[in-house]
Amino acid sequence: MRTEVTAGESVKEIASSLKQADLIRNPHAFELYARINNLHAKLKAGKYSFRKTMSARAIAKQLVNGVVSSDVFNLTILPGTNLLGDKGKSQTGIIHQFRTLGYSEEEINQALTKHYDNPILKGLYADETKLSNPEIPAKLALEGYLYGETYQFYNHEKLENVITTILNQFNDVVVSNQLEEKFKARGFTLREGIILASIIQKEANTEDMPGVSMVFQNRLKQGIALGSDVTATYAADITGINRTNATNADILAVNSLYNTRKFPGLPPGPIAVPSKAALLAVAEPDSSKASMLYFLTGDDGLMYYSGTDAEHNQKIRDHCQKLCKVQI
Repeated sequence: MRTEVTAGESVKEIASSLKQADLIRNPHAFELYARINNLHAKLKAGKYSFRKTMSARAIAKQLVNGVVSSDVFNLTILPGTNLLGDKGKSQTGIIHQFRTLGYSEEEINQALTKHYDNPILKGLYADETKLSNPEIPAKLALEGYLYGETYQFYNHEKLENVITTILNQFNDVVVSNQLEEKFKARGFTLREGIILASIIQKEANTEDMPGVSMVFQNRLKQGIALGSDVTATYAADITGINRTNATNADILAVNSLYNTRKFPGLPPGPIAVPSKAALLAVAEPDSSKASMLYFLTGDDGLMYYSGTDAEHNQKIRDHCQKLCKVQI
């Protein structure tokens, strides 16, 4: 029995199609299986040929593996990636990935600046023609929303459809983990939670994310600037500063609201693709760091936390003689 999964279909829609093709008995059970096993962001578009004797589990496995064909291509987006890429490294951004897949500059610009009607983008738009914050570069409106996964599409798929699929899968992750509700309990909107998660993604290893999240949330509550170096480097990159030739002082002084070393509060938008771990760190920070206002990664790779500026400076002297002097 042949069936097709098209770009942008949700797990619920896929389960309904499988039921209509008489391949599964209970679409709700299939949907539940997919969500419990975190398959919602892994089911790939394609034309499949299933036997009616196949189990729902076998069908789901095939949908995860995708169609093996010259008619399709894979797109892998890694957590921590951003649209433009790190200007200290060549060819690292998502826009470059789109170019290598054969999309033209016009197609990329149109797809990235299109208004998408998707619940994951709540708070991004003021209306159908304007972004909620004029400080957000139009071409970077979707920064942080192109969720990290491996996707499979038909050759010549419209880039807008590719992006729609990615947004749908990000929304599935948010819904299945009740992140919007958990963010609200921490005092954040959905968009604010995603913005903070994107900073945490760039600042910490997975195991340190809950602690770093708690520090940032403590600083926000007390009205202290986040002071994140990764936001300063992002601000430098999007404003066209060549970080290779700039000093740390030049980068930290970049006059952009994305630079939290200079401006208080969250930046206008995400700075990179957050992982599920970073999103959960916002929702569930490490309460044992409830009095901490500073953190640093030592030369030994360990994370050190402090409650006062004096303690922080002492830990820099004790544990960060090399890394704290590296060009950012």
